[in-house]
Amino acid sequence: MYDGVDAVDRDHGIALSSSCFAAMFLLRDGGRLGISELGHELGQSHSAVSQMSRKLLAAKVVREWPDRKDNRRRLLGLSPKGGAMMKRLAPVWSAIMSAVEEMKATSPLSDALTQIDREFAARSFSQRINVRIPLKVNTDSMPL
Repeated sequence: MYDGVDAVDRDHGIALSSSCFAAMFLLRDGGRLGISELGHELGQSHSAVSQMSRKLLAAKVVREWPDRKDNRRRLLGLSPKGGAMMKRLAPVWSAIMSAVEEMKATSPLSDALTQIDREFAARSFSQRINVRIPLKVNTDSMPL
């Protein structure tokens, strides 16, 4: 799906990867956010969001501001160029959502994946595995 969205974006003159746009939507809707907040909202590591933010800064679609509450932190927000891009691409995203809805109507797989995501939010996969291991495995005596 990302490849398809990237192809449509390229057709409309957008060089950014579609994986960057979730952060841009958050910044559009939530204002300025730090890397940690973006990572939490996106479910991504600090490192991954930091790398993405460098791409967004290089493309000049976001800007950095100092955090008035904590001088060690920087906040990201949409730049005027980023805001204009988000407005210009609104019809493209509407078409993307329409295509996704069409696929959901004909494929129960998406509903199953959504339910699995909810299950992981309630209890992680590692927790589900660990409760099934009868005893703690002692790895000290295992050969490497």
